[in-house]
Amino acid sequence: MIGSRTVTLRFSVNWLIGIFVIAGGLIVAFLWGSEAWRPSLIFTAAVLGGAGTLMAAFNALDTRVARLEQAKKAVSLQFICRWLAPEFYHAKKECRETVTALKQRPRHEDQKAFLDEDPKRLANLIDVCNVFEALGIAIDTDIADEELAKRFFRSVLLDVWHVAYEGFIKTRRAERQNTRLLQDFEKLFDRWKG
Repeated sequence: MIGSRTVTLRFSVNWLIGIFVIAGGLIVAFLWGSEAWRPSLIFTAAVLGGAGTLMAAFNALDTRVARLEQAKKAVSLQFICRWLAPEFYHAKKECRETVTALKQRPRHEDQKAFLDEDPKRLANLIDVCNVFEALGIAIDTDIADEELAKRFFRSVLLDVWHVAYEGFIKTRRAERQNTRLLQDFEKLFDRWKG
């Protein structure tokens, strides 16, 4: 991928045989041809060699870009696997119940009191928010594939953010005097909300 365009040049075995035949023909013509044709043959061989080198370079670039895209997808899949891991099941389940309960409490003070009632409930909400924070960092730094992550996480992320922002995140930022708290989660929400 060069800029926003994808360039893929691949050679089959038939092309490789064709390249060897042309190279052999140029060598034979150079060795047994007339002196008048030699400068033209040298020029032709140089042009064909340069073209072959450029094609090899484009193939190498294309391979590197494909590997990079695969690595980014692998990072997104690791986030998905972490989310689906049995060890994370209770945090997700508790967070889902917490989000439902927070939706039923429209006042921010009531939401904060509800979260403060049970440290485990708050810890699970923090764990889920931290997954989204890490995912936001990975996407912002172009380490993870955004489309794959968005396809899996978008609805959950938007739901958690809408409910947790006023009653938890905004309050927590003020209490800790840290405006950067869950900032990458917020950036990811802003990117995906539309």
